[in-house]
Amino acid sequence: MDYKDTLNLPRTDFPMKADLVRREPERLARWEAARLYERIQAARAGAPSFVLHDGPPFANGEIHLGHVLNKILKDIVIKYKTLRGCRAPYVPGWDCHGLPIEFKVTQELRREAGRTADTSPAAIRHACEAYARQFVAIQRDQFKRLGVLGDWEHPYLTLHPEYEAEELRLFAGLVEKGFVYRGKKPVYWSIPCRTALAEAEVEYQDHVSPSIYVKFPVAGHPGTFILIWTTTPWTLPANLAVAYHSAFSYSLVRVPRDEDGARCEDYLVSTFLLPVVAQKCGWSNYQIVRSFEAAHLSQLEFEHPFCARTGRLYAGDDFVTHDTGTGFVHIAPGHGLEDYTLGLRHGLPIYSPVDDDGRLAWTDDLPRKQQMPAELVGRSLLEQRGRSEANDAVLALLEARGALLFREDYRHSYPHCWRSKTPVIFRAMDQWFIRIDQVVGGADRMPEAGGQIPEAGERRSEDGGQVPEAGEQKPMVGKTFRQLALEEIDRVTWIPEWGINRIKGAVEARPDWCISRQRAWGVPLPAFYDAAGRPILDARVIRRVADLVERHGSNVWFEQTAAELWAQVRPADWPGPEAASKSADTLDVWIDSGSSSAAVIARRPELRGADNAEDPRRPFQAHLYLEGS
Repeated sequence: MDYKDTLNLPRTDFPMKADLVRREPERLARWEAARLYERIQAARAGAPSFVLHDGPPFANGEIHLGHVLNKILKDIVIKYKTLRGCRAPYVPGWDCHGLPIEFKVTQELRREAGRTADTSPAAIRHACEAYARQFVAIQRDQFKRLGVLGDWEHPYLTLHPEYEAEELRLFAGLVEKGFVYRGKKPVYWSIPCRTALAEAEVEYQDHVSPSIYVKFPVAGHPGTFILIWTTTPWTLPANLAVAYHSAFSYSLVRVPRDEDGARCEDYLVSTFLLPVVAQKCGWSNYQIVRSFEAAHLSQLEFEHPFCARTGRLYAGDDFVTHDTGTGFVHIAPGHGLEDYTLGLRHGLPIYSPVDDDGRLAWTDDLPRKQQMPAELVGRSLLEQRGRSEANDAVLALLEARGALLFREDYRHSYPHCWRSKTPVIFRAMDQWFIRIDQVVGGADRMPEAGGQIPEAGERRSEDGGQVPEAGEQKPMVGKTFRQLALEEIDRVTWIPEWGINRIKGAVEARPDWCISRQRAWGVPLPAFYDAAGRPILDARVIRRVADLVERHGSNVWFEQTAAELWAQVRPADWPGPEAASKSADTLDVWIDSGSSSAAVIARRPELRGADNAEDPRRPFQAHLYLEGS
């Protein structure tokens, strides 16, 4: 007798074992064969809609737990709203452009073909597209394996021509409203990746830098030196000024250079910081000759410690502090935002003697005889095991000239490239920017007829000449984009409440957005240049480029010559100069992200806000947007 036959147990068709490895794929296959997602949408046709816009993952690897959490949370929201009677479509998407893919693809091309690898922009773009599509397919299967329902057959990809075209049309609107300009400003520069970086592409990590005190001779006063402090010796070849604080007291200190005091040197330092400076420099028997207010410093001139040029002292109250250093900060307008601002205020050249490879170089900004010695040219700024050729070469030169008074290691938080994980440099170069303080709805700095874009710091006169702004800007009508953003922040309910302080602080301090990237894999920045090298950025031209991209894809920009492109996008009534060359830059991928509402929600009938939102004037409006992957 089988005793189980004597037991009164419930009978069921459910198997005794879950056997999920076999049964889950079978269940998913049944859902797909039955077109379950499509049937759900059909059953909810005419019901109130709920649109969740998918903040997409990046197509450069298999999914991880972060992807799983993100996608399942979205699926819970969609299924909940569906069960509540809403029509809740879900259109998944993928970010496909950007540095991570290009970085990986370029490495693979060089590993496979070595120096013979075709690394032209067109070749890199084709390889990047194949790489991105490969991982879109892999991730799609993995997301479906999680049981997430959606329109997996028709996702949105930022590499789709229609998406790229919509992004360019949105960019044309920014150009038309005067937000976009070209200027030479310090930007984050990644040496291994050879491109400018946005703030969002920078990570702060602990870093050890050489903290040094350097002697800058006071012109006309032999034996007297301004003692400056810096943690970036490689920027000293770019020094054009010294900053002080107008509210500080400074002292002239006499220091014996031998035991009997027969030979002395005089140093200018902050009175408040003098005890710390003396202790670090080993001044056991110094004498304060006199103390004086900072106003007297503006009359002084100094000699560069190793370049044949002189400079002046200027007030830098915004950034010269008593926290550390000597009370004097060396100023290199091409290598720091505060330096740049002070340089603009006093008419200094935006001098940045560093090339795209991150090596010290001569430039055309100053006469050759006033620039760095030849022994520094070609020295790399890229750090290897915590040291760089450029820093070491500058320190050696300072020591040889008796200009290095003190050196120590200084641990601080320093920006690093998010992709290469190496320290970034601040480097002034010609880039494209979006102006955060642009007046919205006004005509301030609109592009001129013919697409000519005024450079940063200049305006055009009525006869077409360049007119320096010099502070005499016309009164602005209306509010700036920054002001409007801050007002919108105040209208939002923040959970937790302290979140408002964080976002407000970020928006209040946000500098202009550097949107140009010196990379191949991205949406092209559709600018042309005339024979004199002046930029041509015109909204009508950009919209024609968008139409071209929608028909042929954005590779057309890289595969055709400037002449071929210009012939297709030049307006018939074009009043400006003719294009002689085209931009090789791509747009920051955060513009890809910021365009998704227009490129996806406003274009897809099942998502379009005009059909399902309370306000029909907002076709790009979603009920919920969830970012992160």
